[in-house]
Amino acid sequence: MKIFELILWGLAGGGIAFLFLKMQGWSVMQITADKPERSRFLIVGGAIFRWLLIGALFIMALSFSTGAALASLIGFITVRMLFLFFWQDALLPKQLKPDLEKK
Repeated sequence: MKIFELILWGLAGGGIAFLFLKMQGWSVMQITADKPERSRFLIVGGAIFRWLLIGALFIMALSFSTGAALASLIGFITVRMLFLFFWQDALLPKQLKPDLEKK
């Protein structure tokens, strides 16, 4: 396996992680108490869709090689952790950020 292929699989994993987090944020923004059935469908359906998406990527990578699967997993975990630790402000809409200044 070439290093270029490993980098591409890692970038694919990172791209899926970014898409995963953006879809999660969008789902949370769509939840309303006025429509509990729709909100429940968005949460459960969105989670199932996201896990099918990441599962499809890992199955494709694993069918290519174990190195590709490992590279996509490392890319996914790395991007997810980077967003959660460093770029959370850029990812979350302003309505979801806690207002800590009102103490």
